[in-house]
Amino acid sequence: MRLRLALLLSSGVSILAACGGRAGEQGGLNEACNETPGASFGTVSYSCNAGLVCNDGRSPPTCEPPNANGAGAACGSDANCAQPLFCAPMVGGSKCHDVLQLGDPCPSGIGCAVDLVCLKGAGGSALCVAVDGGADAATSSDGAADGGGSKSDARDADAGAADAGAADAGGGLDGTPADSPAAPDATTDVVVVPDATNTDAPVEAGSPADAGADAEASPAGDAPLVSDAPAPAPDAPPDALPDAAVEDARPDAPPDAPSDAAVEDAGPDASPDAPPDAAVADAPPDASVDADGGMPSTTYPAPHPPLPQLINAAGGPVLKTPNIYLVVYPGNTNQAALATYAQRVGASTYWPATTHEYGVGALSYAGTTVLTGETPPVAITSATIQTWMGQKIQSGAFGTPDPQGIYTIVYPATTMIQQPNPVNPIFGPVYSCTNFRGFHDNVAVTLTDASAATSFAYAVLATCTSSLDDLTEVMSHEWVEASTDPQLTATGVFSLSGGPNAAYYSVDSDHIVWNVLSSGGEAGDLCQPERPEAIYTPADVGNAVQRTWSNLLAAASHDPCAPDLAGLPFFDSAPVLTETVTFTSLLTGSITTRGVTIPVGQSKTIEVDLFSDSPTSGPWTVAADDLLNRDYASYFPTKTLSFQWDRTQGTNGDKLHLTINVTGASFLGGAHAFVITSTLGTRHYQWPGIVVE
Repeated sequence: MRLRLALLLSSGVSILAACGGRAGEQGGLNEACNETPGASFGTVSYSCNAGLVCNDGRSPPTCEPPNANGAGAACGSDANCAQPLFCAPMVGGSKCHDVLQLGDPCPSGIGCAVDLVCLKGAGGSALCVAVDGGADAATSSDGAADGGGSKSDARDADAGAADAGAADAGGGLDGTPADSPAAPDATTDVVVVPDATNTDAPVEAGSPADAGADAEASPAGDAPLVSDAPAPAPDAPPDALPDAAVEDARPDAPPDAPSDAAVEDAGPDASPDAPPDAAVADAPPDASVDADGGMPSTTYPAPHPPLPQLINAAGGPVLKTPNIYLVVYPGNTNQAALATYAQRVGASTYWPATTHEYGVGALSYAGTTVLTGETPPVAITSATIQTWMGQKIQSGAFGTPDPQGIYTIVYPATTMIQQPNPVNPIFGPVYSCTNFRGFHDNVAVTLTDASAATSFAYAVLATCTSSLDDLTEVMSHEWVEASTDPQLTATGVFSLSGGPNAAYYSVDSDHIVWNVLSSGGEAGDLCQPERPEAIYTPADVGNAVQRTWSNLLAAASHDPCAPDLAGLPFFDSAPVLTETVTFTSLLTGSITTRGVTIPVGQSKTIEVDLFSDSPTSGPWTVAADDLLNRDYASYFPTKTLSFQWDRTQGTNGDKLHLTINVTGASFLGGAHAFVITSTLGTRHYQWPGIVVE
């Protein structure tokens, strides 16, 4: 996403500031908590004597009676707060906070009861409102008007619920001072990583929209791109695959026959309408579903619903000749290595493999600026960075302003960057290295008194570890997205539009739930779920890069993340979703997409088509999960879906049947999201779907 947040998964334990324990008594009332080293290096868990609980919100962590603290006191969990207070994450540390009810003021931006959110009205006051507040609630919120739309690559999605309004100060909603050049809304693409999954996923922060707004670059739609080839018709039968996809099915693939286990698992001798006894008992297939179990096939890929296509719905421009301008503070030990990396990426096969189909040309390294005499800030907001970046570009500090440039600043480990929440700004800000590692954005600059504002793309990188590869893989993610979507001005996991000049910001409407799976819909975001295979080191680059989404590979039913990994078969399990469903919520607005309708308390069985682009070493295993709860548990703490399979293994050509039970109501306009994970050995692929009540 534009603001590429590398959201790190919350571990629920504290990081030790130093090695060793504390001297003196521990575990008693008002004494230091007992410390036990955690399973992971550098982590610790706390305990106290019987009848006491540890408050690790205090420094040092202290043993206290349960529920001992009033509003405003430091806390580590709800057990530290007097009932009915709860422990709320806030800037400066977690505090005990009152639970606010419908209509109560919420000046801090948090504290509303379950199913309520804090929204600031046009007059500046903030109130707790129902999540499905409808049109009135939507119009009362000015938080959605944030002009800045930076996109971040995120690993940790537990972004907390701090004050949403605490984001970027400044004259405008995007933080631009009132007397500075009017900059178009900057969009931040945030890659939100699930609270408890994808822990290996690099956190790539994509700051403000890729500002590759080049006055000379005509909109991508002006010249036909390879990626503009028609995608499968949305109303085509789900089993119908484009001819091109069938013809591209790797004729030279190894002729290995499916393993015996796979054939046996398909039960060729059994009636296709008779699933295993256990499956029948647990989940009788819906009467409306054709219980065709399929069978292993040597035609690759077997028929299946199409993969998504990344689209340029607004017809925005891309960067035709992107140039990298590195910006570092004095003493950056990676300065020379990053300059070499930029040059090698530009000369590599990786760059055209990831960007050429979207109309992006060769990447060039344009030099490094050292901010001599400047001290890196201890803390800074994304809005302040945007204003600073615009002033520097306008002044010529980085050389002659280049509308095809991607100005890439690398902050040291001593700087903390604050961004608006990637899920939705109403949930409060997120922080570098805790929640994200980088992002991309854009800023509008007036170069002369008489000229119109010109958009410039930039990327922001946080230094979170000592590993150069950790920096470079986030850098590659942001450079691809800044080139293919340089002028987005709106962002958010649930935002369908990146603004009037956004380019390749989101997948097609039939597959919009993929944006939720990937914590964003840009090219880099969409391949985050493939970690760790999404990260690799090309021989002609020498440091890590991230593979990104390819429409061409997706249309041919290959692994959609480019470059394609030679010699590894791509396999997946696609739910057959034939209904057109619509839902409306405060977070998403009105959305129409492909899905399945299931009222609360009822169930329905859908077909799941298994396919691969060449023979696999054996059958793969499938599993289903509640996507919103799995990846966004901070916002969707309760599972509302449960699942039963008729079978949990299969190969290319098999058709499985999944019974979905809606066990509770969703506050997301009645919409639920699920995800099917296919696993074979150490590799896995995911395919999401939508359920509407």
